[in-house]
Amino acid sequence: MKILTYALIGLVVVLALAAGGFFVHKTFFEKKQPVSETVSIETVQGDNVEDISPPPPLTEEVVEEPKPQPKPKPVVQPKPTPPPPKPVVIAKQVEPEPEPKPMEDPYDETSKVFPPKPYAIQISSNEIPEMAQKTAAGITAKGFTACWTPIITGDSTIYRIYVGMYPTLAEAKSAERKMKDQGVIPADSYPIRVPYALMIGSSESLKSAEKLKQKLVGMGYSAYIQSSDSGNSFRVMVGAYESANSAKDNLGKVLSSDHLEYVVTDR
Repeated sequence: MKILTYALIGLVVVLALAAGGFFVHKTFFEKKQPVSETVSIETVQGDNVEDISPPPPLTEEVVEEPKPQPKPKPVVQPKPTPPPPKPVVIAKQVEPEPEPKPMEDPYDETSKVFPPKPYAIQISSNEIPEMAQKTAAGITAKGFTACWTPIITGDSTIYRIYVGMYPTLAEAKSAERKMKDQGVIPADSYPIRVPYALMIGSSESLKSAEKLKQKLVGMGYSAYIQSSDSGNSFRVMVGAYESANSAKDNLGKVLSSDHLEYVVTDR
């Protein structure tokens, strides 16, 4: 009886050891086998078989930390260019025009030294000043007193050439005939009364008077010298006009623009 009992106990122990070994062996091999990515489990419910796939393995999502963005550089706004300063306008002081000098009496004290010689011979008129100068210079070179006189009419200027200074019309006509006979003046020349001129200066020295004359000629004026009857006084003159106002309004304005003082007087 005891033998049977020990035999049963031995058999139980053997079976227990065998069962334990199998369990260890199965567990070991299950650990060794690679886990398949997809395991199909068949669930039998009646006649329907449904394949159920397990969810995909969870993967840890790597969240990249945002890289620090460089701070934008501040935009430097250009400074507005200030407008240029307004020019300072300095009002010019308008100087009052000098009052015209009172016109001298044509028959002043100089008339006692220089008796009036109001007549001359007009030989031509020309619109070209160079031609007028050339004509007057040619007659002067022959020993006669000649001058050219500007006459302003509107926007144009003509130049009249006069020869000689005569106290009476008869003396002027006599001189005209002689000069025509000598071929000094053209045949269409004629006597004319031009009693006014512009005196620039006077002197008792012919040398001083001649020096002033050459200065005026160099400035473009047709200057000439009038001698007194006694021959000890000299006047430097320009122009020959029919009226005192004409002398002032024509050549007088030109002399004033050149800052030359003058006196309207008789010839």
